[in-house]
Amino acid sequence: MKRIPVVLILIAIMCGCKKTSEGYFNISNGSMHNTEVKLTVLVDSDTIFNQIANYTDIAPDLQYIENVSLSNGTHVVKVIAAAENEEYFTKTDTINFDGDKWVFISYQYEAPPDSAEREAFRRANKDMLLVDSTFMNDIRKGRKAELIIHTMHQEPVHH
Repeated sequence: MKRIPVVLILIAIMCGCKKTSEGYFNISNGSMHNTEVKLTVLVDSDTIFNQIANYTDIAPDLQYIENVSLSNGTHVVKVIAAAENEEYFTKTDTINFDGDKWVFISYQYEAPPDSAEREAFRRANKDMLLVDSTFMNDIRKGRKAELIIHTMHQEPVHH
């Protein structure tokens, strides 16, 4: 008779242990210069996302969201981006899924401005350039293409 409560307690404990976690993958293209980028997201060797991500001028861009149930433990997330100019970029990150995670994946690229855009910027910011012109060098170069993987352990709050 005493064994029944012990067995019930063990069953309750075993059922209460969560063996899987949810991965909420938010995928976006943050480049208004490469408006269509083919993004592929793999978790371990399983493809969870494989399509063209279009640029939107909305932040946060929640256009592409994939939810995946994963066993608790460490998983390798690999992102492959193919831009319009056929350049490929990859980024790999190892994420420990010990609970639900929100993974934000973003492609970023900003083309260098042409000479008319640089001159307009210089005129608009001439007072600031007299004090410090070092940031102008970054604007002249544009922004190299990059993939960003950002992981959050709590659900983000959107205002």
